[in-house]
Amino acid sequence: MLIDHALDAAERELATRRTALEDAIDALDRGDPDADPIAAIDCALAMQAAEAVVERRLSAPAPRV
Repeated sequence: MLIDHALDAAERELATRRTALEDAIDALDRGDPDADPIAAIDCALAMQAAEAVVERRLSAPAPRV
């Protein structure tokens, strides 16, 4: 269904954002000179937004047919 496809896409986006956040935090932990703390914050905010989309889609009522 269309809703299932949209939820799958949102879940993939969430996984991508989570990985980006983990990578950014790992770079900061390693003391990587190219690590950007602002990028880590951006990743965290993007992940929160993706989580909100997934939660909203999961709590949306099923369409009536």
